[in-house]
Amino acid sequence: MNAILSAKDSTKDMKRFTLLLPADYKRKFLDLCKSHKITQSDFVEAVLDNIPADQLAPILDEKRQSKVAGRALVTAHKRELMKKLKALSDEDLSKLLELV
Repeated sequence: MNAILSAKDSTKDMKRFTLLLPADYKRKFLDLCKSHKITQSDFVEAVLDNIPADQLAPILDEKRQSKVAGRALVTAHKRELMKKLKALSDEDLSKLLELV
């Protein structure tokens, strides 16, 4: 049996995925990996293995709430706009469409 594993054998249980980040976060992520001379996979593993879930949960909940709050605000504005449009007469709607 060969003691040296090929790159293909050493990664056979791993799955590739794409991480979408804003440019500034991508730069931070890559700088941390480079400064510690580790792969991106090793960085993610280290973070997930060493940050307790109970410490991470409040941070993730806050991110989720800010995302949902922004969506709810947009939905509320759309609902209000629809109410105003429904209240317009056919003539007013025609005039509005001419402006657009």
